[in-house]
Amino acid sequence: MAHTKTLETLVSGEDSQPLTSVVILSYNRLDDLRRNIESLYANTDLPFEVIVFDNHSEAETINYLRSIDGASREDGNGVIRVTYSAQNLGCSGGRAQAVKQARGDYVYTIDNDMTYNEGWLEALLTRMESDPKIGGVSSRIVFPNGKIQLNGGRLRLEDNYFGSFDEVDQGMDQNDPNITGEMDCDWLCGGATLYRREVVEQVAHAPEYLNGFEDYDYSFQVADLGFRLVNCPDSVVNHHHIGFDKSKQEKETAYLAARWDSERLWKSMVYFLERTDINMVKPSGFFDWVERDGSKPFLQWGTIEGMDHGYTDLFPGRALSKLSNEEIRMQFDHIVETNRQYREMQKQTEIRTLGVDYSTSQLVESVSTQLDAAFSTYNAANLARHLDWIISRDLTGAGQLDQAGARYLVDQVRFSVVEKDPVKAQEVYTRLEQDLLRLKV
Repeated sequence: MAHTKTLETLVSGEDSQPLTSVVILSYNRLDDLRRNIESLYANTDLPFEVIVFDNHSEAETINYLRSIDGASREDGNGVIRVTYSAQNLGCSGGRAQAVKQARGDYVYTIDNDMTYNEGWLEALLTRMESDPKIGGVSSRIVFPNGKIQLNGGRLRLEDNYFGSFDEVDQGMDQNDPNITGEMDCDWLCGGATLYRREVVEQVAHAPEYLNGFEDYDYSFQVADLGFRLVNCPDSVVNHHHIGFDKSKQEKETAYLAARWDSERLWKSMVYFLERTDINMVKPSGFFDWVERDGSKPFLQWGTIEGMDHGYTDLFPGRALSKLSNEEIRMQFDHIVETNRQYREMQKQTEIRTLGVDYSTSQLVESVSTQLDAAFSTYNAANLARHLDWIISRDLTGAGQLDQAGARYLVDQVRFSVVEKDPVKAQEVYTRLEQDLLRLKV
């Protein structure tokens, strides 16, 4: 290996090359974590250290982490340091704690289900050091099927309020000669991005993001400091997403339950709206039903009639509401204010615990009520447009929606509503299913 210096020597500045802190969050999924670290060691020659923050995994993962804590390669490069959390702080909360342990000149945050390709770090550092005003550089992320997940991020705004965060080159083949080259970005994926240390020291990972949206907020903070956000197509990492592995889905039930918890998702989205005044829930032609490169802009990943489709959004409700732009904005202004008041109440009564969980259902009930008002009354015309699309794809084989198709739509709708009461949830399910079956297309 090219580097034989110890971590202390690298940090002291005696080595001419910068040290990169690779920050990995861990929450179960032991096979992914082990593969990540093995790939990191195999594909990294430049000076680096590994910071693992475990978000309260089960015993199997903890035992593995204890076995590698303090280890390094034979040349002293790649020292591993592990921090163990007594509770699951979520992605944002976990990273907030993890980056505090970093000692490098640069900090690379990456998800534990990713692996690295040769030259990944060299490309990032070359891009970063080309301009001192670059604050963050993201790798190109590729799915197991060879399709690009993203190669940088763009933001589209309508009325300077309704936002859509687009993933550049999503769905393109990784070897496509027409993929986007180097570009400035509106946002970067926190799961595979290199930051300057001075940026990390000034930007906050807000613990209120219990599940998602922290990448966008973090990117905005970096930009507000006057730094550029850019992509790096020559730095490639592979994302072994659980959506591509059914056996992994069956095994990692605890991870999936936490990752797709609708209550935590909605709390995060509302907090993001409060922080940025950008609302990702929008029913209009701006988020049309038009198919884009095999994906729809309003549905989660799923299967219709046995055919898999790569849906890219968690909030189908925005495409089903009959409310006007102004009505939606009024609804969410009230939700944001309710959320803000509740957090203040928590602080005053000292019941808040790092923003990880709430000890009362007050906020959930309030948000549920408002979301019901916004998304539980559906526009039949918009639904008919969705049914038109399904039928145009010959997924039903008939001139009207069948039971399986209706149940699929109902499941999508229910996913968008914060609903913790199983009795009421069943009532909503039944009512929507009946309404859908009555639609003639």
